[in-house]
Amino acid sequence: MNKLFALIVTLSCFFNIVSSKAQEFSVAHDTVTISAAATGIGIFDDSVNNLTPYLLLWGFEVDMTDFPTDWINATKFCDPYMCFTVPDMLLPGFSHTPEIVPGNNTFYMAMDFSMLSSYGTHFVTIKMSSWSSWPGPGWNKDSALVTFIVSRPAASAIQPVYAANDIMLSPNPTNNELNITSNSASDLNAVNIYNITGSLVTRIESMATSGGIHADISNIPQGVYTVKVENKKGDILAIKQIIKQ
Repeated sequence: MNKLFALIVTLSCFFNIVSSKAQEFSVAHDTVTISAAATGIGIFDDSVNNLTPYLLLWGFEVDMTDFPTDWINATKFCDPYMCFTVPDMLLPGFSHTPEIVPGNNTFYMAMDFSMLSSYGTHFVTIKMSSWSSWPGPGWNKDSALVTFIVSRPAASAIQPVYAANDIMLSPNPTNNELNITSNSASDLNAVNIYNITGSLVTRIESMATSGGIHADISNIPQGVYTVKVENKKGDILAIKQIIKQ
């Protein structure tokens, strides 16, 4: 009887562990590139898919940004229930509303261009996480990063547009090397790699070939890193996440 009880407990723990590792949600895009208008309000969508059959408690926060103050004050992020300002999202903790339903759910960035006084190309990276009570209450049970890159040239009259970024990083996870490829590989110039605290770990400059950039990252410790890819003008082309094993 004792052996049977021990077996049941072991199997229960096993299935709990397996279920805890199952991916709970996904995002439509990990990078959204925007050309901002001179005035008006832009809505930039990137939906979230609840992969579970149940209501999921899901939240988001600003992971990293170089937005100027006027851009921060002009930007909100919205889920299916309500919107949160970036200043509020910069406070400790995740912003969240009632649980998202199974399937696709609305998530978007809203930006009031009439409030902007500065120009340039800047980014904001949003960290999304699900909540779980096992093995202990907390966020980060399943997470994803989505980066919005906004370009606002001086005296711009360009209307807001959405474009999926074509830059790929592989392999991911990786052990010693990282390959960066793009449809416009000849324009790739440098890769900046940051740790989870936002500190620059290494910058790799390379003359891109038709096959992209090959980076040796064997000297980087294991962990999760944010990768910024630049072109020859110094513009940010993409911000993505990698895992170094």
